[in-house]
Amino acid sequence: MKTQILTLDAHDDYISARDKISWTQAGRIILVWPEHGQVLNRYLDLVLLSRHTSRLGAQLALVTRDNQVQHHARQLNIPVFNNLAVAQRSKWRPGQRLRSRIHLHPNTQNRPALNFEKLHAETHFQRPEWTQLLLFRSIVFTLGVLAILALALFLLPEARIIIYPHTQVQAVNLTVNASPNIKSVNIAGNLPAQYRTIIVEGRAVLPVSGSTRVAQNYATGNILLTNLNDQSLAITEGMVVRTGDADPVRFIITESGEVPAGVGETASFPIRALHPGSAGNLPAGKLNVIEGAIGINLVAINQVPTNGGSDITVPAPSAADQDRLYEILEKTLLESALDQLQAQSSDGDLIIKNGLEPTQVIEKTFDPPAVLPAEEIRLLLRLEFQAPVIISQDLRTLADAVLDANLEVGYYPVENTLEISHLSTPQVHKDNLITWKLNAERSLEAHVSEAQLISLVIGLPLEYARERLAAALPIDGQPQISITPEWWSRLPYLPFRIHIGSNE
Repeated sequence: MKTQILTLDAHDDYISARDKISWTQAGRIILVWPEHGQVLNRYLDLVLLSRHTSRLGAQLALVTRDNQVQHHARQLNIPVFNNLAVAQRSKWRPGQRLRSRIHLHPNTQNRPALNFEKLHAETHFQRPEWTQLLLFRSIVFTLGVLAILALALFLLPEARIIIYPHTQVQAVNLTVNASPNIKSVNIAGNLPAQYRTIIVEGRAVLPVSGSTRVAQNYATGNILLTNLNDQSLAITEGMVVRTGDADPVRFIITESGEVPAGVGETASFPIRALHPGSAGNLPAGKLNVIEGAIGINLVAINQVPTNGGSDITVPAPSAADQDRLYEILEKTLLESALDQLQAQSSDGDLIIKNGLEPTQVIEKTFDPPAVLPAEEIRLLLRLEFQAPVIISQDLRTLADAVLDANLEVGYYPVENTLEISHLSTPQVHKDNLITWKLNAERSLEAHVSEAQLISLVIGLPLEYARERLAAALPIDGQPQISITPEWWSRLPYLPFRIHIGSNE
């Protein structure tokens, strides 16, 4: 009959062993146990494997030195061998359970009956008789109950202690140097500064303080025209005669007419200044030029002075008014720029007001321009400002570093208590170095070790515990101690039954 040898691995279990058996087609199957490790050493495992092999119509044998497996195999009538060679050579026959057969000796019936009480007494330990006494048992029971009660009382109490660690204020004054050239904060008092720019626009109106002369009436007169040829010349209204100066004064002829033919023939025509004002009041003989082509045939001259031109004095903006208005509006825009910078900055950022200054004039428009008559002058101004700013976080980093360097042993800073106040106005020097003095202060709280606190009061009476804590620890006021149950007068002996709280 064909024999299939299956070797088990140290990690095999019933499932994997059953799968291995299922793949075999031999009539005899030998399962070989590994040399080391315990595999399928339960009685149930062998029962299931034996049933599975029977359902496949095969015979199962085991090769193992595991005493426990061998014992279970013999109980299940499964052939078991110490080595593989013997298992292959042997003829397998399911093991037969040895039936117990009792052969009674002929003289057995004449033997005396056994005394089972004597046998029990001889084979069992006999306790002393005094341990069976009711008094002894009562004492043992009472001691057991007392022990349980003592243990319960030892574990039962719970205490909560609330303390108020001592607090104090730590303060320091220091001189600060800030500059765009400083890149990081250091404990010597140096801080980086950064410049921020902002554009603001505004309008302002100011009554004028200056005045100007404005032409009011036109000057008038007569012009005498002399013909230079033998033909008559037509004179049209609007013909211009002027002075011969580089900046001529012009008059227009106000009536049409004709200069008679013939050399030396003359005609007089009324004239009026082209522009109003006293500039048209000219002395005699000043008007001597005729504009246009006709002028080559005529000679012009005012034989009498022109008159009637007049001026009046009216309000008008002066250069001083422009300067004054610009100064006023610039100051207003500077304040607006400062407000906008503060609105855009984080809380605590320090804007150096002394360093705020305009860097560019983007637009400047006066209405009206200078000299033109007006009751008031208006200005539209748009400026770019720049100011150095110290970041709040840099200030706090510097303050914390200086305060930490001077921190008293046994204390630690309380969070969110740092306050910074500036003792002087920051000064901006020519090299962009900004200097000023500030004060930094914060609250400190004494460090109280929970382990030390518990060690001071463990197992102590309540009042004595309060006194000892107040005397030994840096705390303010009396500690609050509550014990559960309330009637218990001592603090627990177990550290984990004592809970520590603070004044927070």
